[in-house]
Amino acid sequence: MSVDSGPIHYSYQASNTRPFAPHHCTMQRQPSCYEASAMPPKGKHLSVGAPKSSKHHEEPWHRYLSIDVIWHVLGYTLFHPFVAWVVCLCLRAQYTPYEALEMRIATAWAISMTAIGIFGIASDRIAFGAPREVDLAEEVIVITGGVEGLGGLLAETYGMRSANIAVLDVKEVDQDESEGKGIAYYQCDVSDAKQVEAAAANIVQDVSRISNLE
Repeated sequence: MSVDSGPIHYSYQASNTRPFAPHHCTMQRQPSCYEASAMPPKGKHLSVGAPKSSKHHEEPWHRYLSIDVIWHVLGYTLFHPFVAWVVCLCLRAQYTPYEALEMRIATAWAISMTAIGIFGIASDRIAFGAPREVDLAEEVIVITGGVEGLGGLLAETYGMRSANIAVLDVKEVDQDESEGKGIAYYQCDVSDAKQVEAAAANIVQDVSRISNLE
């Protein structure tokens, strides 16, 4: 199979090194269509490197440890009645006799943790009273920024569940829209303490005592 090598062009270049020098003839051959398709494209090579890591000071892990965190973790592990009784069950699964020292220690620990847990429940019941049943029809929920967005969705959702809704927002809402949705709108800038106090007084006067703030 013969391949067309393409046309051949001749170019002449005069020598300027010395006078009356003979002309030099160079022959340049243009690539054919087949060779041009096989040649790699000539493009600009861009060097791509890994992103530079931000040099910020990382805090040590022990900086976030505190007495509250440690006590919270111990309350759900070592000091939890369920975990204490699981230890007793694990010992019995190994056929540990009740008279063994480790079984007596685990049982005493589980009993003491259970007694402390019951005492904590009784203390909370005395301090805060029995949990009350929530009836949304008797609740007054105040939502800040409840004209649009997520606040507006919360206001409409609670409104559909027969709750008394009061919305504080810098935007003004028409009276017809307020009555149509069953939501009381109060134009108020929550960054101003005086406006918030005035709006709270109007809500108590128009609706009732505020029971929930969103």
